[in-house]
Amino acid sequence: MADKVGVSMTIRFRGEEVHAFSVNPEEPEDIYDTTQSATVPHAYSGREDGGDLPQPKLTGPHAILVTAIKNAKANSEGFLADKCEGPVKFDDM
Repeated sequence: MADKVGVSMTIRFRGEEVHAFSVNPEEPEDIYDTTQSATVPHAYSGREDGGDLPQPKLTGPHAILVTAIKNAKANSEGFLADKCEGPVKFDDM
């Protein structure tokens, strides 16, 4: 049986595990919405340096991995959003 495609992440603070999760999507999401590129920073536009890019693969393990990375980013940002107020100062350690 093949391993599931996904992302596992552990967040530690001063050596203590404070958050851990795994993301293993069954199906990829279509994250290549070119209509967002005009309004959302860093959105996929389908173009680079004025030329068209090849159509991204929307199926298979690489597409599932892209979905897992996107969802892991959202999970970690959601956890860290109310905890981060900037870098830890040396005096706080």
